[in-house]
Amino acid sequence: MSTIEEIEFRKILDKNGDVGTLLTFFLPSSEKATKLADELGTTTIAESG
Repeated sequence: MSTIEEIEFRKILDKNGDVGTLLTFFLPSSEKATKLADELGTTTIAESG
């Protein structure tokens, strides 16, 4: 995924490793984020509750 220009990974400093099961990154628009989430069968942070 790091070769996709539009993806910007989010650096999360978590000394305890509590977010080790998450892959967090930004896309240039909410529409692109929603489309990718749908294709991956997951949700965006905005929809995670």
